Parts: sequence; structure tokens; C-alpha cells
Amino acid sequence: MHSLRGRDVVSDHTVVYVENGERLELAHKAAIWASNQSPGLYNMENVLGLE
Repeated sequence: MHSLRGRDVVSDHTVVYVENGERLELAHKAAIWASNQSPGLYNMENVLGLE
């Protein structure tokens, strides 16, 4: 297992499964949503509109 953290990248998450020459990537990027928000503290309920 590996974890990479970029300095100012806070909204990109990727999980990669690799086996026998195959690779499956699951990713999400919340940058579009975040760019339209006022400064503040948010959670996934805010991002998904569940608040």
C-alpha cells in the first residue's frame, strides 16, 4: 500500500488496484465544486448536497 500527498492538492483521491497486468483506478476530484465555494470548512455531506 502506498499513499501520496501533494502539498496543496486536497480534493483529489485515487485508489488503484493492480493485478496480473491489469489496473483499475477509482478516482474523484472535487475541485470544480470547491472552486465555487466561499472559504470555510466543508465535509462530504456538503459536497454531496446532503447538509
